[in-house]
Amino acid sequence: MNLKKSDKLIAIVGVVILIVAAITIVYYIEGEEPNEGPENGDELNEFIVEVSYPERELLPEESHEVKDKLLGDSPETVEIPIEIDNLKDAEIIVDYTDVQSGKLLKGLRDDTLTVVVSDEDGNEVGSQSIVGSGNATITISGGEPLDIKCIYAENIDEADAKLQENITETGEVETYTVQVSIKYKGLLERLRKDTFTIKAMGEYYEYDVKESEPLPDDEPDDELSQPEPDYEISPYKYLSYPGFH
Repeated sequence: MNLKKSDKLIAIVGVVILIVAAITIVYYIEGEEPNEGPENGDELNEFIVEVSYPERELLPEESHEVKDKLLGDSPETVEIPIEIDNLKDAEIIVDYTDVQSGKLLKGLRDDTLTVVVSDEDGNEVGSQSIVGSGNATITISGGEPLDIKCIYAENIDEADAKLQENITETGEVETYTVQVSIKYKGLLERLRKDTFTIKAMGEYYEYDVKESEPLPDDEPDDELSQPEPDYEISPYKYLSYPGFH
């Protein structure tokens, strides 16, 4: 098939355009810088986030009296306000010793103290009984801390600010009601008052931002001087975890 001169010219121009476009793409790809690490990774530092669990006293130890319900003032009620933010768990501890415990016919005359804990909606959280002497511990479950491995930032102040952006605190306080009642074995024991002590402790999680320490670079150059290990060392021993960017 014979082509006109104009068609040949058009074909030649098309081939030249394709060659120029291909060369341009190659140079563009070769000149593009690879994406390494987080955005602006060369300008950002890595900070790690550690979590601690300090304990707080929610209710100092108090002493209370309780009578049998037939005398009209049982159960004894104690209200305990508990901050919900960052709560891992709280414990309400009641300690009781029957004055008759350890005397003649021990076990047959031991009184029973029952502890019931309820939330603000009246739902029972837990209950325990103490016969004669001992303590009852009711645990109130909270939540778990954020699973933050690391944060990328220019400095520690910026890292801490990024952390705070991801922490939500409501200031909410929930009041739990503790009801303590007693059941006597003997008739004469109903005429006296028994006592118990109650306290509450809470475990809260706190975050601490620290600058990441570089891995030690003190391995000898001569690998032959090192003894052969009897196990295989994974090349993925040190893995980078995702963090806030």
